[in-house]
Amino acid sequence: MDPMKLAETVVTLALGGVVTWCVAAINRMGEAGRASERRELERDEALEEGLKALLRCNLVDSYDTYVLGDKRLSVERRTEIDRCYAAYTGLGGNGTGSELYRKIREVPVETFHGMTRKG
Repeated sequence: MDPMKLAETVVTLALGGVVTWCVAAINRMGEAGRASERRELERDEALEEGLKALLRCNLVDSYDTYVLGDKRLSVERRTEIDRCYAAYTGLGGNGTGSELYRKIREVPVETFHGMTRKG
């Protein structure tokens, strides 16, 4: 066999092997990336569900304190409850949390010098 032809064949085979290895490595990186994205998505969903549960708990506690417990509700606390409910619904929470919030909103807010206002 001609030495030039032999050299071409060896180089072609070597390059083919390198290309095959590179393609396989890229595929493995893509699979690892997709697995990482799945784990990140699952983590985000778990965080979202956990946060929604905590916000709902806050609404339940507020309902117990201000509706059932007949405690005074300050303007600041009402604002915190409003923000909590906005975040809760923004995360897809509804149903029971909305009913609790509606009843909390009926509690008069204490303003200056012990005066109260409704809604």
